[in-house]
Amino acid sequence: MRTIKSVVEELEHFPCSSAWEKGVRDYAIDMFLGVAEYKRTWISDISEKELLDGEDNWLEYSHNGCALVYDKNIRDALCPDEPLDSRDWIDTQAVALLEAAELILRVVNEEIETLSVYNPNIKYRDMILFGNYNVEYPGGCCRFDNLTLKNLEKLIANRYIALGDRHNNAPAVEVFVNFMLDYPGYVATGYAITNKRADYRVSLDGLEKQVEGYDTKAELDRFYELFSNADELVMGTEHKMRCWFD
Repeated sequence: MRTIKSVVEELEHFPCSSAWEKGVRDYAIDMFLGVAEYKRTWISDISEKELLDGEDNWLEYSHNGCALVYDKNIRDALCPDEPLDSRDWIDTQAVALLEAAELILRVVNEEIETLSVYNPNIKYRDMILFGNYNVEYPGGCCRFDNLTLKNLEKLIANRYIALGDRHNNAPAVEVFVNFMLDYPGYVATGYAITNKRADYRVSLDGLEKQVEGYDTKAELDRFYELFSNADELVMGTEHKMRCWFD
């Protein structure tokens, strides 16, 4: 059992190394205080359902005005150096809210509650991934090669994939998301498993830049740092940046 004050203090002092992490922390503090006002001095545990405050998922929470509502305010809170027209900020906020919820659960419950029970609505999932819901799954699996950050954020916010998920030796989904946030122009590759199989899921197995080369040395260095153990790695100014994990 924790005091509400001690939880707030721990959240306030949670280490942040980027504007995104600071934004997630600030969302977590506001979200926790919104729930804590209905309690007294102590809090023993908390659930994601309480944090959602009646909404079904974090995309709905974001779209229905439960957090910031103006694109500029969201951009300033999470990615202040990005152009305002670079993304759908309400969808981006939904991903940050999910990360904030996980932070609260980790601090209050002293462990991350499982948030990766996948949404069973395969038709909406396939609309996000493939643009239609009459998808054929030969062998129960279907690949995708052009998943934008916007659509990846929709998958996360609607619980079709979790930030901690990983395909074999590939980095966690959160690593892909953070890289795509920092360096626009990349799409993710991977595969989806039909809901007729017990291992129904979406998995990411690579990244590819849609234009040739890289913009800065920092981008090149970061790409190598995160993805150099890929089974296929293409880097350099005369080639598309690409990584793929078997």
